[in-house]
Parts: sequence; C-alpha cells; structure tokens
Amino acid sequence: MKQLAYTLVLVLGLFVHSYGQNIRIDRAEAEQQTIKGRFYQEWLMTRDPATGLVPRERLLDAARIARERRKTSNLRSGIIPIYWHERGPSNVGGRTRSLLIDANDPTAKRVWAGSVSGGLWRTDDIDAVAPVWVNIDDYFSNLAITTLAQSPVNPNIMFFGTGEEGQYPPGGVRGMGIWRSMDGGNNWQQLPLLIAGFNAINKIVINSAGLLYVATSSGLFRSADANGNFNAAAPPVLNGNVQDVEIAIDGTVFATVTGDGIHQFRNNIWTRLSDSDFPTTDIGRIELATAPGNANVVYAAYSATSVDSCLNVFVSMDGGQNWTPRTCPAGFGQVCWYAFIMAVDPNNANRIWLGDVNLFHSADGGSTWTQAPNNVHVDHHAIVYRPGNSDEVVFGNDGGVYRSTNATNANPVLTPKNTGYNVTQFYSTALHPVAGSNFMLGGTQDNGTQRFTCAGICATDEPTGADGGFCFVDQDNAKLQISSSQDRRFFLTTDSFATSTTILPEKKAALFITPSDYDDANNILYCSDGPDTLGRVIDIGVSNAPSFDRITQLRGGQISTIKVSPNTAHRILVGTTGGRILRIDNANQPGATTVTLLDSIFNTYVSCIDIEVGNDNHMLATTSSYGRVSIFETKDGGTSWTPVEGDLPDMPVRWALFHPFDADQALIATELGVWTSDDLAGAKTEWFPTNTFGLANVRVDMLQYRSSDHLVAAASHGRGMYTTDYFNLLRTACPPSVMHTGVISSGLYLAKDFIISDGTIAAGESVVYHAGNFIQLKENFRAAPGSFFIAAIQACSMSVVEAPTLSSKADQTSLGPNIADAPSMKCFPNPATYRMRIQLSLPVEVAYNLHVRGLDGRLVNTIVNQTGLGEQWYELDTSSYEPGIYLLLLQTAKGATTEKFVVVK
Repeated sequence: MKQLAYTLVLVLGLFVHSYGQNIRIDRAEAEQQTIKGRFYQEWLMTRDPATGLVPRERLLDAARIARERRKTSNLRSGIIPIYWHERGPSNVGGRTRSLLIDANDPTAKRVWAGSVSGGLWRTDDIDAVAPVWVNIDDYFSNLAITTLAQSPVNPNIMFFGTGEEGQYPPGGVRGMGIWRSMDGGNNWQQLPLLIAGFNAINKIVINSAGLLYVATSSGLFRSADANGNFNAAAPPVLNGNVQDVEIAIDGTVFATVTGDGIHQFRNNIWTRLSDSDFPTTDIGRIELATAPGNANVVYAAYSATSVDSCLNVFVSMDGGQNWTPRTCPAGFGQVCWYAFIMAVDPNNANRIWLGDVNLFHSADGGSTWTQAPNNVHVDHHAIVYRPGNSDEVVFGNDGGVYRSTNATNANPVLTPKNTGYNVTQFYSTALHPVAGSNFMLGGTQDNGTQRFTCAGICATDEPTGADGGFCFVDQDNAKLQISSSQDRRFFLTTDSFATSTTILPEKKAALFITPSDYDDANNILYCSDGPDTLGRVIDIGVSNAPSFDRITQLRGGQISTIKVSPNTAHRILVGTTGGRILRIDNANQPGATTVTLLDSIFNTYVSCIDIEVGNDNHMLATTSSYGRVSIFETKDGGTSWTPVEGDLPDMPVRWALFHPFDADQALIATELGVWTSDDLAGAKTEWFPTNTFGLANVRVDMLQYRSSDHLVAAASHGRGMYTTDYFNLLRTACPPSVMHTGVISSGLYLAKDFIISDGTIAAGESVVYHAGNFIQLKENFRAAPGSFFIAAIQACSMSVVEAPTLSSKADQTSLGPNIADAPSMKCFPNPATYRMRIQLSLPVEVAYNLHVRGLDGRLVNTIVNQTGLGEQWYELDTSSYEPGIYLLLLQTAKGATTEKFVVVK
C-alpha cells in the first residue's frame, strides 16, 4: 500500500437555483452534444484495452454459457433460485429503432417493434387507446434489435437484425447477427454469424422475389434464400458502412455508403449515382426514401461528418437519374449519425416525413417544412405508414412508439402508444428506506429520472428530464431526494419534486453519466468532476445554500465510481477510468483530506466498489472492460487483491453487491443480467445467472439493497426496473405448509412439508415451489383440488446467519402429465371485440365447467357448468369486457386446459 500526500486544491462556490414544478431541460438542444458523450462513455467503459475496440461478438460465447448454466443453476444443492419481479415503467417506452406492420394481419393493426437493448415486441391492435404489447422472448442472446423485415412472397417469413454502430467512438449496442421466423413470428431462430460486419445490422429489405439485402457496418450483403446464405452483394465500393438500403416498387435497389454516396442496382448493374448538386466532401450518413406509389420518386437526405448538420435534401423524379436540391428543415441535422429517418406518403409522393432529433413534415416535396408537435419525444428512428393509408402512421423514437391518425393535417397529432412497452434503459436506481415502500427513483437514457410509487408493474412520472443519471433518497430523511442529468447536473428536492434546486450546474468535462455517491449520515454528495478531480456538495438539506468544492490532483483519469464507507465516517473509496483505487479519509474536511492509493493493478475502467457492512477491510471491485479480469476481492483493506472472476465469461461487469447475510457470496450486474456466486473462492469461484425467473437477458447497470426489508433493485438498460424480495424470503421462517386458491401469481414459495393448491397457473407465469425439493409448474397446468405437491420432501431449515437450505440436491420436476381422454379447447377470433366463439372437444362424456378469469384470478364469468360429450360450441359476448387479457378455463375430471384471449375495443 502506498501512502501519497497530495496537495489539495479546493474551489468553493454556491450553486442554488429554485424551480417551480418539474424541471424541464430542452431535449432537442441537449441532444446536439450529449449523444456523443453517452457513446463515448460506453466505449470507455467496455473497450478491450488491447485493441481499443468493443468486441461485442464475445457475448455469443457468454450467452451460450448463460443458457447452459440456467439449465443447472437452480438444481445446485441447497441453493434457492432468485425470482425477479418486473416493475415497469408501464407507461414509458424507450429507444425503438424499427417498426413493422404485419402483412399477415388483413386489418393492418398488428405492429412489431424492435427496441435497442429491449428486444422484440408485438401488439395486435395499434389502434387501441392502450395497446397491449407482448414481449416475444426475453432470452434471445441479443436484444439490440435495429431492423425488421417481412417477405412479400411469403409473409410468414420474417427477419430481425441486431446491433447499432456508434460513431463517437464506436460505442453503440452491438448485435449478434440476424434472426429468422418461418411461422409469422411465433418462433425465431438465430442464423449463423458468418460475417464480421453482422454485429451492426443497419437495415434489411426484401424484394418481390424474396431476395434479402442487408446493410451492415462493413458492406452490403444479400441472400437468395431464407437460410441466411449471404454473399457480397456488390463491388468493393459498397464494402464500407452501408447505412441505408431501399427498394423501389419497380425493383430498383438504392444503397448509401457513409463518406461516399448513393449507389443504384438496376438491370444487374451497380452504378454510383452522381449529380452536380450532390456534396462531394464531408459526406456523412445518407438517408433514402422511395415513394410506395411511384417508382420514379426517390428522396435522399445528406448529413455532414465534420459538423452536426444537414447538407441538403434531394429528390429525383426519374428513378435516380437526375436530382433536384430541396432544403433542410431549420435546425435539422444535429445527430444524423445517430437518429435519421425519412418516409413518403403511399398516395402522395410530395408528402414526406423527416426526423433526427426533431420530426418534420413537408407537403411540397421538401421545399418547405413544418415541425411536428413539441410533445413528441426526440431522436427519431422509424416511420411506417399503414398500407395505402396517408393518414395513419406509426413512429419509433427514443421515447417508444407513437401513432398519428391525421398525418395529412397541417398540424398532425401524434399519440404515444407505449402501454406495457417496457423497454426503458435505466442507468441507476435509488430506494426509499422504509420497509415495503414502493417508492423508487431511476435515471434513464433520454427519459429523465423516473419515479415509481406503486406495486407491481407500475406507471411512473418524470420529475426531471433529459438523460437521467445517478439518483439518491436520503436513508435518514427520505424527504431529501437527489436526481441528476447528463454532464454532472444535480437537483435536490425536499418535497417530492414539487419544487427543486439545482445544486450543481452542468459541466461538460465530467463523464456523461456522472458517477456519484451520497453520504446519508452527513448529507454530502460526492461526484466525479473532470480529470483527476472529485467534487463534493456539503450541507445538503441542512443549509439553504449547500456549498461545493473540489479535491484535485487525484491522478489516474476521471473518477469512475465512488463508494461511501458504511463503517468509517467520512471515508470514501473511488475508482478511476485508468484503473486506480483510492481511499480518501476525512473526505468532509477541506484542507484535511488524506488520500491513499490502494492499487493500480486494474489498468482499465473501475466500474464499482462495494464494502462489507461491518468490515472496511473486505471489498469487491469490478471492471467493465472486455479482455480484462472483471472482479477482484480484498480482505486486507486493499493491500492485496485476489481475482474472483473464476468461470465468469468475458463480458462487462458494471456493479457488485455483497450478499447481505453472507459476505462470501455476491451479486454482479453484467451485460447478460444479474449473476451470483455462493462462494467467492479466488480462481475457483463459480458464477451463475439469476435471470431464470423473471429477469430478462439484458444489460443491468446498477444494483441497490434496502436493509429494512432486504429488497434488491436491478436497473436494467433496456427492460426497465426489477426488484426481488429473495433476501427477505431468506429471513422468513419456513412455514409448515402453504395453501393457494384461485390463479397462482408468479413468485417463489417455501414450505417445510407440503404445498396445497386448488388453483391454476396463468399463461406466461412462472412459479417456483420449495417444499424441500422445488417444482416448476408449467404454463396451463392446473392442479386438481386438494392435490399435494410433494417430491421426496426435505426440511427447509433456517438459522440466524444462513439462508434457508435444502438438505440435498433438489430435483426439478415439471407437472402437467398427458392425461388420457383430456379435453381440448379453441377460441376465435383472438383478439376479440364484441363476441368470440369457443370450440370444446370432449373425448368422453364428462362433467365440465367453462369460465373466464382475469389475470388477477378474479372470476369474470361462468359460461357453462354441465355434462357433455364430443364437440361443443359456445359464443361469448365480450362487448361489456374492458380491454385487456383474460383466461378461458375448461375444467373436467379428465384434466383441464386454459386459453389466453385478448379483448380490444
């Protein structure tokens, strides 16, 4: 351990500004610079120091390992799996890169949405006031969906591509190639990842013969079949970054190459298009749009690379042979490398939409422009028209999905359609100190700081805007709450953000999402404050004028993580972007602070430090770079560090948390969910994913623990917020037995001897029972009344210092055997609006009960209760049903079955 005496340069100041209701930062103005900062920080965190690149493809192996371990992690001797509860937000969307109106739906109401880091979603009725969005699969090996395509030859054949390219520097969410469905989107298969450029799929289009064109960061590729056999599609001139590819209705292909221009494929010949008005230098991303109703009309919008601006918009009226310059909308082009989209009215080739930060429309082919309403979220990525309809348009942006039904109007109205579309990207979270409280804060990408106040999957509000960073709820006085936005801007409220104060203004030299920690006992905020500098704000909530100063010359780069010691007053630990860990004592005293360099062996971005409660000598430190050991442990206060990465795959680790009851165990937040180890044993440490029950296969940025009831929150970057009461369960004595009636909710249940149920498992729910051994009840399984779920029952034991354990290795059993003469059931149409027909098949004469329940288990309607044989038909009147999801249950002595149906209005 090296003792370093630093000269501390202190800068004092007061930063106080009061606001009325919610703080609002001009998002369009903020986006001009902040997206680059976001991408740069992500690159800085995750790059492999040996290459300077972000090798996202290594997650392929990590995802494979995660799949294998999920199969076995819950069967380990004595280990009870963690069950995660999704918390929302239910009313906030997130970064949506692609939209598709399903050609299999003759009403054109079914819409697919691809979210960057949030996965694939579908709603069967985008027209509904509150569309029901369904997540297709939380366990794709990559959730960074950037493009969707459907074959015009066979609409059951669908594709989605993954991965985006970040240019400042390459810090986007990288992908893992292309997935294909052969059955209209019910099942998806990843195609072989044979081409390096397939980690950034920019666009997929399919021509009238079924030929795929794939625009990637390393060229344009094509496949003549649905099996993903791709070949180079063009001469070497198209081997660059192909950002867009479009197909005109006559089959002509247009593609753009960043830094080069527009290329056209016609009559089996590729031609680079030229025009005297085209830019010849400083060419950035080029966005294309072809007119659905006129093969001759093509639009192109050029952006610059040296400055964030739009160079010009062009239109061709003769299929790309000649081009006429139009105009760029005023103020357009700030972030075209990140958000850039254009679309043409299917019935009027002069009416076009153009989006980057803001959204504009033109009725005269781009000669004049009108900005869309300011209430629409910024950063636009997708625009799709309902086929043949000029008024009905769906939009995808960083705020999710919007829809207009009057797009030809001079002032069209765009309405958010995000109910249940939980793809919000969180950076942080903070918990209220009171046991059982549902109050949480969370900082998000481009959706500000979100506030949770209700149980379950919760609607939120946004007390502060822009990009939400770290946030805090004072654990001694919960009225004191702190939020932040990009570039080190912090806000304080003492009245739940009815009013608030800026306690630190913006500083561009700080990291984009500014690492910070809050000393609840002493009301001090510590934050990263530029190179080699720590900032602190003292007297928060104590004085009307909290003061700010800096500790400088810390060396080692920017401060990348801060941890206030839970044991020693005024001691903090900080990590740096250059791989140093420093201990700062007397951190509250200007002029008396001492700094100790604990180690500099990490040589990369230190993402988190955790300290065992009651023992300052025991710490964990994590790094978030590929290609480096990611987890270290010290038991001597930092004199020496032992790698405890063990068998963890090569992927970023963003946060670590000691097990609250056993410091030989830990949780970590990774690129593929939350992982856990039940024994930190140096190189022999074994790590297992916890996202078997509830948590998506998604990046998690932060974990927070509440000691009053042992709740743990996980802030995911793409699937919203999650919590688990697992650790509270570990502190609850095992009851002798558990009884359930009605529809059983998702969850994890413990009992010493047995579990009894007369209920059913709702479609899509997962229930884990622990009665010695545990039993996962599968979807649609119905337990017969009074049945006992017993499988070699073993005692669920408790002690003061240990979690409940099983006395031997548990066996997983899936109940729901095939029963001879079991009934079956179908219902249609599904979704239903006013009525639905139900077909029953009863192989033998049997008494049966047919009824409808809500997802909460309440009985909605009993349709029939009688004896029957053979085919039975019923009609259900749904005209009085509220829109939503319902369960149709058929119960007989020969078995039971359940069908989920949706009512839309």
